[in-house]
Amino acid sequence: MRKKQIVIKKMLGVFCIGLVFAWYGCGDGGGGGGCPNGCPVGAQCLDNQCVCPQGQIVCNNACVNTQNDSNNCGGCNHSCNGAACVNGVCQCPTGQTDCNGTCVDLQTSNSNCGQCGKTCPTGANCVAGACQCPTGQTICDNACVDTMTDKMHCGSCTKQCAEVQTCEAGTCKCPSGKDLCGDQCVDLKTDKTHCGNCETTCPAAQSCVDGKCECPSGKTLCGDQCVDTQTDNRNCGDCGRACAEGYHCVSGDCESLGCSIVPDDTYEGPPNNDSCAAAKALPEAPEGGGVITVGDATLHHQSGSLDEDWYTVYAHEATHICWPGDPQCNFYFDVSLTLPTSVDHTNYQMCVGIGECPTLNPIFCTEEADWNSTTHTYTMTLAWQGTCGLPDSWTFYVKISKSANDNNCDQYTLAYQFYFIEETCE
Repeated sequence: MRKKQIVIKKMLGVFCIGLVFAWYGCGDGGGGGGCPNGCPVGAQCLDNQCVCPQGQIVCNNACVNTQNDSNNCGGCNHSCNGAACVNGVCQCPTGQTDCNGTCVDLQTSNSNCGQCGKTCPTGANCVAGACQCPTGQTICDNACVDTMTDKMHCGSCTKQCAEVQTCEAGTCKCPSGKDLCGDQCVDLKTDKTHCGNCETTCPAAQSCVDGKCECPSGKTLCGDQCVDTQTDNRNCGDCGRACAEGYHCVSGDCESLGCSIVPDDTYEGPPNNDSCAAAKALPEAPEGGGVITVGDATLHHQSGSLDEDWYTVYAHEATHICWPGDPQCNFYFDVSLTLPTSVDHTNYQMCVGIGECPTLNPIFCTEEADWNSTTHTYTMTLAWQGTCGLPDSWTFYVKISKSANDNNCDQYTLAYQFYFIEETCE
């Protein structure tokens, strides 16, 4: 027997082979030295051989029964991951199922609810094999939501509220007193662009009052303007009913009135604003402040003498960010004179100048080319180049006059504005 073992060792090197033995640290063929290198855990050294108990094999230097070892089930290193090993096959405990090598309870697993791989939505739990949201919530877009308050799923999974709305009791709502028009919550009682309903827009001159487009008290909408039909010469008593030349609208009727019973306007003094030196200051025009309108002046004297009106307007420059000394282009001063429809415009003139009274230099006066017959208005625009760091505010003198006394005492309208447009200086 010894001789046979020696021959086998020469053929295979360091391993000894037997039909039913696992060999570890086999003897070197002499002197009956036993198993000097030791045997695996659970093995015995018999006749210079390491032998596992019947039905076991060596796995990871230990004797194991691959029929019931859950770490080496059916073969070495085949783990059941917590399941039991029965007859060399991994079996999950009663009530659990093998899902990708892991035993899970399909009744309670949020990742395998009812079947392997079925994951419950965010916020839901697996109860009795079915994904359930907390009380009061519904599964929408793979998440549990409260359709009573969720504006992305308001009342149902498919109902989304507008950005400006909130979800209250499952209904999309605007703040109290407002309704949704397009993507905006508006007050249909006061909103000019949604007056009374989402489709009605009031004319620019009107306001929305209690859901209706209305002119200010005492005025009527004629075209796109709110006018007093009791006094308006173009709409006297009714829209489009204009008074003839020499007549005026009084209490809704066109009547001929001499100017002798019409008092001078408030700019006549004392002293009267009949000269450059006696010019009356009008509200200043801040740069970019918009149009300023004066509509309560008349070009007449109650005494019947020829009138001439002088005014001053201070155009106040705003703060500019620029390099001192750099040119600034351009500053503009617009001024317009709207005359009564009952007068001949060629009898009237508007002049604008700067400087010192009584001599203004330069001074510019309206011509026929400045007249707009549709609006019954003379318009003039003055433009100049400024210098950064130096004052570009000016006091303008405005003169309104007529060449002959036409015995007209209707009010005229003076409008002006001061602004800057950044342009290339030429």
